[in-house]
Amino acid sequence: MKKWIMICACVAVFQTALAQRITRQYNNVSFSAALKDLNARQHKYTINFVYDELEDFRVTKSVRNLSVPDAIMQLIGFYPIRMTQVEDNIMVECTQKTPTKMIGRIIDNKNRPVDFANVALLNVSDSSLINGGVTNENGQFVIPCEATKAIVRVSCVGYHTAVDTYNTGKIGTITLKEATMNLQKVVVKAERGHVVKKKGNVKTFFFSHHANETKDIYTALTEVPDLRIDPTMKTISLAKGGAPLVLIDGIPKSHSLASISPAMIDKVEVSNSVPLEYMGQGYSGVVNIITKKHKEASRYFNMGVLSHPVVAFGSADANFSYDKSRFSIYSGLTGFAFLDNKSKTTDALTVSGKNQNTETERTNYYKDWKAMVGGDYRWTDKSVSSLGFVFEMIPQNSFDTGKIEYSLEDDLLGNNILDYHRKYDDDLYKYQMNLYHKSSFGKASSLTFHFSGIYSYNTNTTKRQENQTEYLYSAKYRQKEVNGGLDYAFPWVAANWKIGANSVFLWHNIQSQADHTLSKYNECNNYGYLEVEKNMGNLDVSASSGINIAYRSMGNDHFSFVNWHPILDLSYHMGTNHNLEFSYEYASSNPEIDQLCDVNSATNPLFVNVGDKNIKPAYTHDLQLEYTANIKSLYIDVFAQYENIRQRIAQYSKVNMQQVVMSYYNDKNSYNLYNCGATVRYMIPHFVLLGMIQQNWVKCAGYSDNYLYGMLQGQYYNDRVNVNLMFDTNEVKNSTPEARYKTSPESQLTISYSISKSFDICLGMRYLFTHKHIWNTVQTAQVQESYCNNFSTRLNLVMLGFRYNFNGQDKKNHSDQVFKSANSKSFIKEY
Repeated sequence: MKKWIMICACVAVFQTALAQRITRQYNNVSFSAALKDLNARQHKYTINFVYDELEDFRVTKSVRNLSVPDAIMQLIGFYPIRMTQVEDNIMVECTQKTPTKMIGRIIDNKNRPVDFANVALLNVSDSSLINGGVTNENGQFVIPCEATKAIVRVSCVGYHTAVDTYNTGKIGTITLKEATMNLQKVVVKAERGHVVKKKGNVKTFFFSHHANETKDIYTALTEVPDLRIDPTMKTISLAKGGAPLVLIDGIPKSHSLASISPAMIDKVEVSNSVPLEYMGQGYSGVVNIITKKHKEASRYFNMGVLSHPVVAFGSADANFSYDKSRFSIYSGLTGFAFLDNKSKTTDALTVSGKNQNTETERTNYYKDWKAMVGGDYRWTDKSVSSLGFVFEMIPQNSFDTGKIEYSLEDDLLGNNILDYHRKYDDDLYKYQMNLYHKSSFGKASSLTFHFSGIYSYNTNTTKRQENQTEYLYSAKYRQKEVNGGLDYAFPWVAANWKIGANSVFLWHNIQSQADHTLSKYNECNNYGYLEVEKNMGNLDVSASSGINIAYRSMGNDHFSFVNWHPILDLSYHMGTNHNLEFSYEYASSNPEIDQLCDVNSATNPLFVNVGDKNIKPAYTHDLQLEYTANIKSLYIDVFAQYENIRQRIAQYSKVNMQQVVMSYYNDKNSYNLYNCGATVRYMIPHFVLLGMIQQNWVKCAGYSDNYLYGMLQGQYYNDRVNVNLMFDTNEVKNSTPEARYKTSPESQLTISYSISKSFDICLGMRYLFTHKHIWNTVQTAQVQESYCNNFSTRLNLVMLGFRYNFNGQDKKNHSDQVFKSANSKSFIKEY
């Protein structure tokens, strides 16, 4: 009985702590009455104010799921009112103590309130400025005024300026007449790029006016410090590593990214946590690009080329979008090619005492083409549907010519050197359809559905020839994938909840060209979850619990895995500019089908590579601590991470029936990864400096490794010139006791010059000061390998190109206010 009493008491205390979130609607009430209401609806804060001092200020606001201090700041708006918080005590006071005030309301000729109108009080004798203010959502203004009489001048974009003289006090209603003349384009610029907000595990980076004025979305995104952008390759990755899920206004349609005008980007949200509705699809985080909303229909066309003038290395794209109030459509074509890519490779392989050393000159041809079309339809302000189609074609082939040398460790007769030729061909074709729908209803509830269908096929052929002996490996692959999910988000007991599930189904067919055998295997991953988010003053709490159910089957072999997946994230706000975050995640990695089934995946005749039916999932404990600060022009992010992996799926080799076999097993020793690093961004007019450094340590039984990665990027810009210079270091992609993979830097320089508002010419250089290298080593009992690929044509690669874009609107009378996005909403977190 005592146990149940203690549990109930703890629950009661917890509920009291949680119940500090405010949702209220205030319609033309006095500021004093609103503060009294806030004070009565919670028990954590004591709100102190002078009733008569604030009684004249009227508020019309919708407060949704905010903490008490945030709710008060929203009510203050543009009023000359200041809030001071000392622990649980809040003081609210008028900053201008003048006892008399000019009080009124601004409407248009249709009796609609005019918000954000500028109201200036001028001296009646010399028209000098006495004081000023801005109207609220209900068109009301309250401006302290010492003079007994003043000239009131009211101005707002789209209206004629109204000027009249009034006695100080309540002056009633002033009606503005809509302007009928054609307005020139008005652009209001502000350095919003300095603003960084943090809520839970999501950081929001507001676009600077410079980023809005670039002609390429990938170039614009380079100022986001938590992302690593390659404008040439058109790729986005997280600064801490991994591929993110890219959303546009919360909709998964990354293929349409190039069809968005940078001028329409309001802000970018970045999280190193994967949204639960897309768990298990290979993403390491999420990037949500939020656009500005506008009433006029707009058209955007964008095309560009960046390529080496002689070596066929470069990219090209052409994109079009049309956006209206209810619907939008987009289409695009992108391509990347590297033809006649030459390199020198060395491969030293030892298999059970037999040495195979290969030195070749390789010529590689690679192309990647994508075509996409799609659109969105906004049924209401709270409901949207999206449909998109993508076709991708990736043909690639390579030719190796050189020598291969065989020897035995105890061979006294010498080495055997043979002419070596290898040809590799692979043609991949991929078709994809994406469907998304979200409906919001009530105060904060929403229902979201997403679906994706993918069909791909390719033929893979590897032909090896050593003197007159030929080895042929050829197979046809067919893959079908269907994935989708459904989630329901709702507020309950002063917290935000989400419940949902998603599934991924894959069907694979592999047909060998040599013996015409057909292998079929299927996969299914199901994930169900419950998530809760809660704000408790300066602390944001997010917790979720999920269950993963996975199936694998191939022929008569069937495998199933059930795993628990809890996540906890605590984010503490130390004022408005400092944040400390702690996160913990317990996750599982299920074995892949080739790690389970007895199918040879090796293309070297010296050994076979097969799976093991007894492989179990690996389990990971991931703890991270992160500190962020945003102080005017300076942004700092410092983090430390510890990752502990149990039952790691590792490779081993053995001799079985005079055949060397490579297979998989669960390592009983813990694999520990320690990672710490920092990201710093400094922004001043015309210049952005971004630096990042990460140090990693790997500890495992009998194995240790450490490696450093650094990146420095500088950007200079003015009205016509944009210079972007990036240096980085070698990067270790993988480090385990049996394998290590490292790549060389990809430093690059890009200079663009604006000939006109629509046309840029570009000059760049890629792979500065060093050839592109890839190093890969394998170390097991019976198989050791050291591989190096030195790309001879990837050094100081000069790039030339251009970019043209066109922005158009159906109406000529319009105003672009690049600082304002009244209807834009975050689909990850609501601010």
